[in-house]
Amino acid sequence: TNPPTEEVIETSMVTQRKPIVKPPLKKVKSDQSSLFQHFKRTSQPKIVVSPRPCASDNPPAKNTEVINLSNDEIAEKPKKTATWNQIFRPPTPPPFCSGHKERCVIRQVKDTSSNNWGRYFYVCSRANGASNNPQARCDHFSW
Repeated sequence: TNPPTEEVIETSMVTQRKPIVKPPLKKVKSDQSSLFQHFKRTSQPKIVVSPRPCASDNPPAKNTEVINLSNDEIAEKPKKTATWNQIFRPPTPPPFCSGHKERCVIRQVKDTSSNNWGRYFYVCSRANGASNNPQARCDHFSW
């Protein structure tokens, strides 16, 4: 009785080992645009030049609106420039050291165990030396 059950198991295993053929994946259209569409060249905007109206002609209201928009943009430009200059202002110059009256150099705290880790400070730009040497670094320190 044992051999027939083994054959049935083997045949069932053979039927389970058939390769599964997957259908080809279909592209699903989405509402999101393609990345390549952002890099396509678009036609340059056409500039329409209209003749200046004479003193006797009444200017259309459209031209008046365009002029008003351009005046608004001109008025906003200094405000925008001032705002960006506040955001991206140049770094302040380093202070002068108290001993030599020369510009200091900026340093950063490297000790990771310190509470001041990563903080910047200013010291005299001269090299280390004896305390009685006037050419050596003075004791200037500032945060």
